[in-house]
Amino acid sequence: MNRAWPLFLLLASTALLNTGCSHPPPPIERDPCLDEGPSHSAAYDDCVVDRNDERAAALNAILGNGPDLYPQMRLAEPGEDTFQASDYPDIPSPMSYRTARSISATEQQALLFKMRVRWNYTSRKLLPRPRDLVRMNEMEALLLSAAADDGLAKWVCTVTGEHRREWIFYARSDTDFMNRMQALLAPSGPYPVEWSGRKEPARNAERANSADPSGEIRITPKRCLE
Repeated sequence: MNRAWPLFLLLASTALLNTGCSHPPPPIERDPCLDEGPSHSAAYDDCVVDRNDERAAALNAILGNGPDLYPQMRLAEPGEDTFQASDYPDIPSPMSYRTARSISATEQQALLFKMRVRWNYTSRKLLPRPRDLVRMNEMEALLLSAAADDGLAKWVCTVTGEHRREWIFYARSDTDFMNRMQALLAPSGPYPVEWSGRKEPARNAERANSADPSGEIRITPKRCLE
């Protein structure tokens, strides 16, 4: 009995040691793309492609080789008036807006044409697919840079939703704006965009009343889509 006792303690210690060192297997993470459809279905495959494109775009942005996939929205500063319900257009579908803060009366007098650059896209969600967003952001950077050059135009807002993204500018001339922008985009294009513009009516009393004492006219989503 005395000889067997040390052997029993050794076996018991080994068993306790093995039990204490054992760990449950890590949980298997569920593929979120399965929420879109069964494995290897068209919806699932599209989700995987989008996920890979999004990761590649994020890495390029971190490395400085490309723009951010989702540009930062303008945040309200302390004391700044935020948008009210009446500032939005009466549109049943959800829309995303990015706007400049304002346009001055002087700018509106010089920039008589309201120009739209429209990109239609297909997506299961509100925002375009990552591969489209990458190209859109590349094009946007060119447009905004050119618009600021020599007072050609002023960007006032970007609208996304209903399977389209629109960039809205005020420009000195509709033909000059389109010709110069199209020539600028040609080397890195083609881009699947539509161009349109119209001359803005004379500034009426309602718009004059919407300006602050300095003459700045606030840009709202509703005014953006007018």
